[in-house]
Amino acid sequence: MTSFANTEIEMNSGNGLQTQSPETCGVVGCNGVPMTVFPCDCELVICSDCFRQAAGPKGDGLCPACQQPYDLAQMKPRRMMNQKVVSWGDLTEFENRGLSNRSSHYDSERNAEVGGWQRENGEAREGYVHDDHVNDDDFDDCDDDDDDDDRKKKRRPLSKQMSIPIVTLSIYRLVIFIRFCVLVLYLIWRISNVNNDAVWLWGISIVCEIWFAFSWVLDQLPKLSPINRMTDLAVLKEKFDKKGPSNPSGRSDLPGIDVFITTADPEKEPSLVTANTVLSILAADYPVEKLACYVSDDGGTLLTYEAMTEAAIFAQLWVPFCRKHGIEPRSPEAYFNSKRDPYNNKVNA
Repeated sequence: MTSFANTEIEMNSGNGLQTQSPETCGVVGCNGVPMTVFPCDCELVICSDCFRQAAGPKGDGLCPACQQPYDLAQMKPRRMMNQKVVSWGDLTEFENRGLSNRSSHYDSERNAEVGGWQRENGEAREGYVHDDHVNDDDFDDCDDDDDDDDRKKKRRPLSKQMSIPIVTLSIYRLVIFIRFCVLVLYLIWRISNVNNDAVWLWGISIVCEIWFAFSWVLDQLPKLSPINRMTDLAVLKEKFDKKGPSNPSGRSDLPGIDVFITTADPEKEPSLVTANTVLSILAADYPVEKLACYVSDDGGTLLTYEAMTEAAIFAQLWVPFCRKHGIEPRSPEAYFNSKRDPYNNKVNA
């Protein structure tokens, strides 16, 4: 283990300095408690009062030891061990690591002292804390809270479970139990009654019946405790369709969907029905730039082409209307029929 000698710095007494000691200020005539930082590269041990007097508006802004201007951005924490000023070059690698674990404590004290000096002198310098009650740990806690929230959002599943009424589930389990008991009694009867005239045929039928009974039991096991899941649209939208850390551009990350509609004869498949199908698809709750609808007309009739042209023009009004007001159903014909009959007194018998 490296032993540390008491390090003292001899300063020029002509500059108003005294032999520097770690316990007192290095300025002549001052016995104040020194700061926990070195405000200058010469590492002069100085108290906060002398530092304010030298670097404040009434002072010349020069270090009493080296006569160099103070640079607050270069202030270094004063590392201490056994109440002695220790040079970094005197430390071993192991001891250097031990002291670095306490660096955050000295950094917070440095911010408090420099912040108090800046408040008294009316100067605000970027990069320093201006409140004695605020330290680096407070900001670290805020960052940790934000990170925890981001992790929780990322871990949220895209689906949620839907509960089943216990009455319905109990009745279903009772029916399964009754059917299982009947099946067991039937297999016992079949195995106990051997057909001596056709033993091979009896054995093959018994094996098949046992196999079917076993497959039925395997099919009923998941139904004893069924789980119904439904997509959580809020989580899906927040993860893929909102601006966030995983989606900085704000563009939707959902995959593109292409919907194909086939038609052949406008007499058997009216063009109005095809147009309503197209409009209901385009008005779906999905990003507009990710949704496309194609119509394939095998008959190539002009009526279908004109109907799809009118549907495309009407979609510019219908799709924003459905998205703004949450229209359900999204088919125009079904929506208007729910309000009134649009064909009343307009269709010839």
